[in-house]
Amino acid sequence: MRYLIVGVVNNLALYLVMLALLAAGLVAWQATLLVYPTGVAVSYVLNKIWSFSRRRRRRGQFLAYLAVYGSAYPLAIGSAWAVEHMGAGGALAALAGIVVPTAFIFLGLSFWVFRHEEAEQPSEDLTPTRQ
Repeated sequence: MRYLIVGVVNNLALYLVMLALLAAGLVAWQATLLVYPTGVAVSYVLNKIWSFSRRRRRRGQFLAYLAVYGSAYPLAIGSAWAVEHMGAGGALAALAGIVVPTAFIFLGLSFWVFRHEEAEQPSEDLTPTRQ
């Protein structure tokens, strides 16, 4: 549920910025290109400290996060471009650039970046005992 809240609030804010960029004369894919990196940074911080805060932090987690979002970046830009070139307005195209990669990003974050780690089993003490 926390992931959903972070996603909705973050994406709504990004969408409003995109609408302002569209009003300033940019096309949807350009607005997506500019706004996406900011959304990635904000999303990482919020998801790390709140959405997935109970999950164990691992080495390389930030790089994995960037890999997921980096993989979704062309999907977001391409979706915005495609929807706009199908004749939809810029606002709908910008929305497509947010919505289309959402499932891919969620799966990548849930099952790779912030995945649940198996609880470590206590190791048996193999040191010899004095008798």
